[in-house]
Amino acid sequence: EGSKHLSPKYSSIMDYGASELNELPVLGKYDIAALRYGYANEIEMKSGTFQKVRGDDIVNNLARKKYQFCTDENAGGSIECNRFDEGSNTEEIVDHYIRRYKNSYKIANFRDGRESFKSYRLPMYIQYKYYTMRSIRDSLDKYNFFRSIFGQDALNGKCPEMYPICKDINDVYRATLKAGKFFQEIINTPDLTCVIEKDGIKSLKKFTSLYDKVKYDTNEELITSCFHADIQKALDSGENIIAEGGKLLNDLSGSHSLIRSQYDIDVRGIWSDKLIAIKMLFGRMSGSDQTAELSPLSFIEHPDFGSDLFGYVSHLTLGEPLPSPNKFKDQTGADVDINYNLYEDHYLSSRPTWFPTLVFGFPPYSGADMNELILKNIYKSNRSTDPSLRDHTKMIREMVSVYKKSYISMNVSDEALVYIDGPEKFVAGKENQIAYTMINVIKSAEQLKSISDTLAKIVLENKVKRDAPKDYSNAEKSFFDLPDNLIEALVEYFKTNPAPKTLDEYMEMTENLQVASALMTGQNLGLDKIIDIYAKKKEIYSSKLPCIEARNMPAVDGSTCKDYDTLWERENEILYLKSEGLLEARAQSYKSRIKKLPSQNSSEYNFIQQLMENY
Repeated sequence: EGSKHLSPKYSSIMDYGASELNELPVLGKYDIAALRYGYANEIEMKSGTFQKVRGDDIVNNLARKKYQFCTDENAGGSIECNRFDEGSNTEEIVDHYIRRYKNSYKIANFRDGRESFKSYRLPMYIQYKYYTMRSIRDSLDKYNFFRSIFGQDALNGKCPEMYPICKDINDVYRATLKAGKFFQEIINTPDLTCVIEKDGIKSLKKFTSLYDKVKYDTNEELITSCFHADIQKALDSGENIIAEGGKLLNDLSGSHSLIRSQYDIDVRGIWSDKLIAIKMLFGRMSGSDQTAELSPLSFIEHPDFGSDLFGYVSHLTLGEPLPSPNKFKDQTGADVDINYNLYEDHYLSSRPTWFPTLVFGFPPYSGADMNELILKNIYKSNRSTDPSLRDHTKMIREMVSVYKKSYISMNVSDEALVYIDGPEKFVAGKENQIAYTMINVIKSAEQLKSISDTLAKIVLENKVKRDAPKDYSNAEKSFFDLPDNLIEALVEYFKTNPAPKTLDEYMEMTENLQVASALMTGQNLGLDKIIDIYAKKKEIYSSKLPCIEARNMPAVDGSTCKDYDTLWERENEILYLKSEGLLEARAQSYKSRIKKLPSQNSSEYNFIQQLMENY
């Protein structure tokens, strides 16, 4: 079962096979059909029978069996028509390339006894990985093609397969799911990390920080696992390694006798793989024959990935939780859930070639910060001059960018926030969501510095939990306290004028006591009353609660109420950080992170830049 993919899936011995060890050992179906026609003047009919043909019969409207084929001049035009691929449908082709990428890691990234393994061979490595990932991403072009015909709703994997076209639609949908998850797995890969446990407490350490301590005290020419016995020697007393995760992002040199120059390496890091995967997920590549007349699509528009990709950007910039983190492994190979992050700085050393500068914007003659490069490539990849996409792509670029020393800095609108750090000025409007959030936190930390965290907590509690009007009955108060989404659902339910039910009947219908009780209360109150309660609730929550009416307030005086008023105007997120004593630390973090955001000052897209970024 595990070797099924090794069976040849070609229709002709003229196919360019994925491997010399996996080509057709006999004539393929297309070969047999061609020989049958050439030597016997016979063609196969849809019924499975064979019919002699003469002269113009072959071009007549015969019910003949059709064979799919792809000629040399069409190679590369779509995911199904490529040399050296494998698979009889889009999902199998994607499976093949993903398998090819994973199986090549040992060969492409490790010296493994080779005489020559150099860091300056990086261009060939990038070209190989780019080709493989681009071939996987081609599934999104096929998805875009079907979407243009059948609409987005058809591409959910549930198209009824009683219709032959649905098999193709569902196949392409499954292929894009695998492609997107594969690219997500790459961008979510941390630097090789060891999970250390001591006295029941877990901590994370980069593998290289431990390896550097024992590198020249071990008999091993190279170590690449946290579980190696010599790595244990780098730990403090009582510490044990219980799991590992990730892959080496930077190149690594061991103490091998073949390491003779600064360009010799034993392991090639996968930092460039992550940047290529970023381009595949956020980029808008076109070039496929199938999408020549369509607006280029990115995975951001794929309903199964848009939320995760925006969450990924929020993780790198604002430290929000990472969506869909990768699993770590224990020593037996079993999956382990570990809370790790990717938003900490990761330094990449300078490259001995200009190629990464052309492909990724890697600074020449200099090292780089990994996350800064990722954000730059997200910003640059999601560009389009297509009128149907221009506003959408601009929104995405603005979300991840900030104006730096901008020409608008001299005349900033009231809606913009400004942060000045020495000679640097950062300006963000609300459309620059991440930068706006950062500057808001930075400025709030300074403005609220003298106000107590305790008062911030009291204000937050009063904002998120407002009291129902005093003249409400107990039933009306309980309905007032229900979550908004539940109230809205109940309003829609009672608009249908349903027959009255008992609490037990509501329990049987919902299997949830809270919902059943709310239904019973709503039934007793009636539709008009619950609409009035909901309107009153929205009115109360949108108004300010006076200082003297707030719950749990300390002794109220002019100073307290002044601070209370200042806090009330702040967003709940700011109040939460302040109440937990986290606001100043978060502000300090954002002061360094805002410098890594791409600059929004750049001019309109130019043709040369487009050619470079479509590499």
